[in-house]
Amino acid sequence: MNKQIFVNLPVKDLDKSKAFFNALGYGFNPQFTNDSGACMVIAEGSIYAMLLTEPFFKTFIDKPIDRSAGLPELREPRGSRQPGGQGRRRRRPYAAPAAGSRLHVRPRFRGSGRPHLGTGVDEFGGIMSKQVIFNLSVKDLEKSKAFFASLGFGFNPQMSGEHAANVIIEEGRISAMLMTEDFFRSLIDKPVVQAKEANEVIVCLVCDSRDEVASLVGKAVAAGGRTPHPLEDHGFMVTQGFEDLDGHLWNLVWMNPASRTSQASQ
Repeated sequence: MNKQIFVNLPVKDLDKSKAFFNALGYGFNPQFTNDSGACMVIAEGSIYAMLLTEPFFKTFIDKPIDRSAGLPELREPRGSRQPGGQGRRRRRPYAAPAAGSRLHVRPRFRGSGRPHLGTGVDEFGGIMSKQVIFNLSVKDLEKSKAFFASLGFGFNPQMSGEHAANVIIEEGRISAMLMTEDFFRSLIDKPVVQAKEANEVIVCLVCDSRDEVASLVGKAVAAGGRTPHPLEDHGFMVTQGFEDLDGHLWNLVWMNPASRTSQASQ
């Protein structure tokens, strides 16, 4: 089966958040949606986002939820005079895409070293499937690359460079961009979350077997990560998570097919 990913996000008002993403054209899976969370379908069968109320989100972590406030100082336009160095270009504010529109990160860098945002068409003119690339800030890029390599993940050299590395979770569908803090900071207008002190997101991967869950957790701990909670066996589902070197929380889940078969026969 294809690897599945659930990106878990805390929200202050679940109904307003659902309305926001509905306006962008996304639907929800009613089987995994209730008063505490809503499962947003990004690509059916493979990519989802779980919008979780803050009290529910807190039950999965052992650190505070990061709600960083405040904006960095405005950057002066390029070429303006500043003490001690050349001015930087002012960033344009982010605008949400129109309903039904798509953003695709092509598998190459511009000369600036930034991913290029374009349409969902590859270099041969073919229509590309939905992909997810989630970006995580890291303090030491080389150490983080070694950590994820020890878990068995490879890297896309076309999307990797001095400031970032693209971790391949499932070829052509799911990947993670590990970014140096300075590079990550250049893409946002808020402080960078220090994930060892507070969590703002939980990345959840659906594994192919219970052994894969145990194997990845074991490799993560051996490589310097930690487990915030012991393995939990709910019968229909087995779950355990690990924190990487920077404190980002990865939750691993295996759904027991025998449980689904038993429920279907009742």
